[in-house]
Amino acid sequence: MRGAPDADRRAWTETISAAVLATARDIVVARTGEAAQREAMLTALAVGRLSRHPGRMSAPVHLPILCGAAVRPGADPAIELAAATTLLWTGLELYDDLTDGDLAPYFRARPDFDTVFTAMGLACVLPPAILADLPIPEGSHRRLHQLSSTRLLQAFAGQQRDLHHVGRADVTPDAVARAVRGKNGAPSALFAALGAAAAGASESEVDAYACYGEELGILAQYQSDFWELFYDPAVRDLAQGNRTMQIASALHLAGPDERAALGNLLDRARVEPDARDEVRALLRRGRYVAPWQDAVHTAARAALAALDAARPHEPAAAVLRDLVHERTPFC
Repeated sequence: MRGAPDADRRAWTETISAAVLATARDIVVARTGEAAQREAMLTALAVGRLSRHPGRMSAPVHLPILCGAAVRPGADPAIELAAATTLLWTGLELYDDLTDGDLAPYFRARPDFDTVFTAMGLACVLPPAILADLPIPEGSHRRLHQLSSTRLLQAFAGQQRDLHHVGRADVTPDAVARAVRGKNGAPSALFAALGAAAAGASESEVDAYACYGEELGILAQYQSDFWELFYDPAVRDLAQGNRTMQIASALHLAGPDERAALGNLLDRARVEPDARDEVRALLRRGRYVAPWQDAVHTAARAALAALDAARPHEPAAAVLRDLVHERTPFC
């Protein structure tokens, strides 16, 4: 198995996904003693987006391996490291689904505290144990743990900011950008940095890969928000009262009377399909599109600049560049 794809990228992506998810499941089985706890963790893996889309390249599964291959081309892919980041992301995703009301039926049928403890075990308990056992130079383990604790705290802070913004009419684009940088940028930065550090990258190279991953994570969030707002039939962000960059930009640009009217429209959009259509039509106006498009392209340029600073080796370098372009939405 190669650390980076050459010709058939989809086949490589599916092969890596299968190997990483199988390893993650094996780790859950080996390290959990309680049957109910094990069942919940395995179910979280099974219903998560990573398992549902094995042919799609994803940051927690593939970014540690790609960044490791960019540092040490030809080395075996870091499957156990990617299993750790996959478990971590599965836990974060599960908690995010709980706060957004998007839980799978298995977890909706259980008390919230069961879901919280499952998410904590996946995100905060299992990954450090895996990192401690990785076959890397002794001094490197401390580095990986420091990266993990720093970026996890940033991710938690971003999630908190995001939840505080729900339903508010005074949220600014800068406030949303800070939340996105923590909530989605910090985990992606961690995945990239761990891959580079475990492969023996220098401190400056690890920092560059972390910066690349952070901007890539921001792009992925903007891409997801764009799709959910304009193409998801359920328009979940509007139904949940979330404040994405598109919505915050419109609220920020609107005058006082317009802002009040838009706030009322957003409140109605949480329950009225017709109001959601009105919001969608409003946010397609050029006046409201330009600011968040600028944010997208700023992140894309920063990601590519960070990648240049990291000086990655081929063929992983080409894939890492392509990921930036694939995650830059246009409308």
